[in-house]
Amino acid sequence: MATFTRLLMAVGATLTVSAAGCTADRMVPPSPARSTAAIAPGAPGAVRTCDNSGGHYDYPLSQDDVSVGALTYLGAKKMASSTPNEYFGGGPPSVDPNGVFFKVGTVLAPNATVTVAIAPSARSWAALEDSSAANDRQSAIRYEACKNARTVWHGGFVIRNDHERACLPLDVYIGKSGVARHLTLSLFNGAC
Repeated sequence: MATFTRLLMAVGATLTVSAAGCTADRMVPPSPARSTAAIAPGAPGAVRTCDNSGGHYDYPLSQDDVSVGALTYLGAKKMASSTPNEYFGGGPPSVDPNGVFFKVGTVLAPNATVTVAIAPSARSWAALEDSSAANDRQSAIRYEACKNARTVWHGGFVIRNDHERACLPLDVYIGKSGVARHLTLSLFNGAC
């Protein structure tokens, strides 16, 4: 059961600490048959609390997860070296006319507060989406964990169709720190 749950919550990406984003030669060029419209994330600063989370996360973390401070993305290490077919078990990721949805299990340590933001350079082609509100696309979400328990949220990233193999830059703020930790998420793009 734990393996099945982890598979369902697996992050569709690899998170690596990086001082800079990817170079242009790592991006897959746009396909003329696909949408290149902006993702148009909603107002920044959405807040997700214990009350609108997926509940307590009682499973052990694994070597496939990526943690930054109190934040963990479940299964994040697998995507950089995978193809979409390998990662999604032979099927494609969820696609709508505006983008590709990469499901991400986001876990916070007990009592933690973390804000994840799409870096400004990627906001025209990427957004955060929280499954507690369908099509609730944001440029930033503040997560507030439950007291005394790890907390999980089911959501992910929406990437414009022409960036489904990309390096996604993120800014992560732990607690009340005004200092961002710059991270790069590899979406089937190898090392970023």
